[in-house]
Amino acid sequence: MTTATTSLLRVGILSFAMLVPSATLALTITSESNGGLLAETLFLNLPGVSVTSAELFGFAGQAGLYRNVIGTYGLPQDGIVFSSGNVRDYQTGPNRFEDTTTSYEVGGGLWDDVDIGGDGAPPLVDSGDIVPERENWATASQEALLQPITGMDRHFDVVQLNIDFETAADVNKVTFFGAFGSEEYPEYVGGSVTDGFGLFVNGANQAGVAAEGGGAHLPVNIDHPNMAAISGTELDGILAPGGNPVLRFDVDVLPGQVNNFTIILADAGDAIVDTTVYLSSFLASTSGGDTGAPVPATGSTEFDPLLPIMTADGTPVFDEAGGFTIDIAAEIAEGGDMIWVDPPVSVGFTYDVTGGSLITSITAPSLATVADIDGYTINFGLGDIVLAAGATYTFGGGGVDFLTLSGIDTSLSLDPTNPLAFPVGMTFDKVMGDFSVVITPITEDVGGVSPVPLPASGLLYIGAMLLGGGALRRRQKAA
Repeated sequence: MTTATTSLLRVGILSFAMLVPSATLALTITSESNGGLLAETLFLNLPGVSVTSAELFGFAGQAGLYRNVIGTYGLPQDGIVFSSGNVRDYQTGPNRFEDTTTSYEVGGGLWDDVDIGGDGAPPLVDSGDIVPERENWATASQEALLQPITGMDRHFDVVQLNIDFETAADVNKVTFFGAFGSEEYPEYVGGSVTDGFGLFVNGANQAGVAAEGGGAHLPVNIDHPNMAAISGTELDGILAPGGNPVLRFDVDVLPGQVNNFTIILADAGDAIVDTTVYLSSFLASTSGGDTGAPVPATGSTEFDPLLPIMTADGTPVFDEAGGFTIDIAAEIAEGGDMIWVDPPVSVGFTYDVTGGSLITSITAPSLATVADIDGYTINFGLGDIVLAAGATYTFGGGGVDFLTLSGIDTSLSLDPTNPLAFPVGMTFDKVMGDFSVVITPITEDVGGVSPVPLPASGLLYIGAMLLGGGALRRRQKAA
């Protein structure tokens, strides 16, 4: 028998500044050639992890920063992008072309015209910027990394980011999320142009993704059996076990030492038809066995949301009304940035703002934190509106003081004490003083608790997207 119950969650807001909501509802990409900035964006300045150096190999346009407001592929809101083509070709939009291509040949040489027996690339530069003007074939050291991933003996248009980072004495694991896709799907699957991606930590490739149903981890390339046609960008195929394009990877690191991290992506077999990967949001886990949320939580991302007041053993403290309280300090609210909070999990929530302030936007958790593929529904008096995983909805008319979010998948049975259970981002306007948000969870008793954690260790959240800038093998899709 299923019963519905409610309890109150009061979120105490000490101070909020006005915020102008984003007007661009899409996954947008900015080209970026500074390896240090890419590394810092990926690691999110996490406590316990510090970047000591970063160097980027590739060509202008092969690397960038993304901002994902609409929730494309269910990715987190911010991260980095790499492509064997041009990253700007893989923003949110229709899939108009097959075989989208940008080739970075310099001087007209092809792989069978040259000797690649040695490292032909210039040395890495101290600034971390992309090395300009070199031929687009892989060096011998890059081939050594790529050949076991793709099974091919020639690679082109390589983009590679090397990061050295130092961990605190109690940090023994890092986690990241992403999505992988390619324009080579499905025409060239099983052929001789198997583009691929690798993630090497202290010399070992950790980018393996088990096929749906289990089994050994397979290399991340276009031949993976769970590549599928998923709309969202120009990419023809996305790696999506179980239909979920967001992948997770947990990597063991050396505590209290400098660790080496290498991201590498390339065309294989020839220099045309692109492949791309999105990466986001490292988490640091400690040897004490915490859940991966940075400590102390800042509320700045869905991976470190502000939590209810807890007892010493991690149990939420109930107030006299049977609800939970989340306190927000003035110093983190005064800038007007989005603040993430994580209430106890249920099948839905109502949000009721007191004191005259209005909710101007709400952002759903991405698939990296809640694997609810079909998303959610919000209602604020004008009918139901679909809110995809990771997407932001901005309210017109200055905002609303009441809304309902529903549609949380009951089969997830997420643990209410998990700090990453159901983080939601909100922004506010019309702030005339301190105010509260009363959040009423709508829960269901389905006869037992079956906590479902985030995807198991070994699943890598990576997204390969093909970037099309050149004219080679580029065909208009049929209408």
